[in-house]
Amino acid sequence: MARSGRTVAVALGVFLLGQVALNAALETVRPEWRDPEFGWRLKAVRKLAGRPLVLALGSSRTQMGLSPHDLGLGDGVIVYNFGEAGSGPLHLLLNLRRVLDAGVKPDAVLVEVMPAVLSHPGAAEDFFHDHVTRLGYADLGRLEPYCDDATTLRNRWLAHRVSPWHAQRFLLLSHWQPGLLPWQARVDFQWRMMDDRGWVPYPFETIPEDHRQRQTADVARQYEQTLREFTLAPLPDRALRDLLALCQERGIAVAMYRMPEGSMFRQWTSPSATATIEGYLAQLSTTTGVPIFDATTWLPDEAFADGHHPLKSGAKRFSARFGRECLNPWLTSCKLTPDP
Repeated sequence: MARSGRTVAVALGVFLLGQVALNAALETVRPEWRDPEFGWRLKAVRKLAGRPLVLALGSSRTQMGLSPHDLGLGDGVIVYNFGEAGSGPLHLLLNLRRVLDAGVKPDAVLVEVMPAVLSHPGAAEDFFHDHVTRLGYADLGRLEPYCDDATTLRNRWLAHRVSPWHAQRFLLLSHWQPGLLPWQARVDFQWRMMDDRGWVPYPFETIPEDHRQRQTADVARQYEQTLREFTLAPLPDRALRDLLALCQERGIAVAMYRMPEGSMFRQWTSPSATATIEGYLAQLSTTTGVPIFDATTWLPDEAFADGHHPLKSGAKRFSARFGRECLNPWLTSCKLTPDP
């Protein structure tokens, strides 16, 4: 019995040590094991030095649609795509604070504005309900000012961290043995398809028209009613303003931009909602002194996979025009690129 007790004690000790070791890794040397879209980009950005750095903070639209190598800026400035799927203003603010706290200070920041997510109600604990495993311990403090009930967020996070091997099992296997997972559970594409400037192009260059229509119908179910009945929600507005103010406080040049959308996506926004959105963004730009570049109409419908995520060729086309007409003149005005 004594030997059995010792065996159980050793096994329990090894189990607990494994939980502690993984939690320590998630917090320090392996942030990509909990939030691969952020963690892999942070590792890449940390290696960039010696030239002015511009971070493009945005959603999956930016992640798939902005190709830094096609901006046509030459070798003077590095633009890095820091897009992350499902990101609204609070996510973007969190990621910028993470980057700054990691010791990386960009010279300029581009902030994607997606009107549909400006309408999402709720507090931080609601926004991160399905993504709490992505958060590090320090993120809880960063998000606390935006919580209605910070205890709820902390308790949910702690519940996952009690057994991180289980909570992170799909992410860990995606890093170590992705072939053991069904394709629906794998996420290794998030870094395997990413180029050296953070761009993750849409996986197919062309898609059948019926497939495009089905995907657009799925997007309609997600966004159409929200856009038709658009109302500005308090938290996204606050987070966006705080993000712009943080850049200005740190001496970081900042601009906003809107990604291209297909004609059907734009038609979902009612005339009154369009007036509300455009009025809000114009007022925000005026009061903060932050310019906004509107590229919503820049691509034809066939350039999209689903009405708002550009195909690879569409992303390249948009990026070339964005660099030429918006980014390069703005960076020149900010003294980050030389006058032509």
